[in-house]
Amino acid sequence: MGKQKSKEMQFWTQEEYLAFSEAMKSKPVSFYAFEILYWTGIREGELIALEVGNFDFKKKTLTINKSLQRINK
Repeated sequence: MGKQKSKEMQFWTQEEYLAFSEAMKSKPVSFYAFEILYWTGIREGELIALEVGNFDFKKKTLTINKSLQRINK
């Protein structure tokens, strides 16, 4: 968006992601971060802004209500 020419986006197939996630299992924090990103499709800033209250384990829902962004690095 906002550019006349944009770069081609590349996506992992499910098979590629599952191979990657298997290698990440030894790093639990990274593993679960990538699990959430891949299976929900949320953006990185939305992931970073998540708090415990965003998860409802009884209803099996995840509420996205904010995003973190850095301005001027």
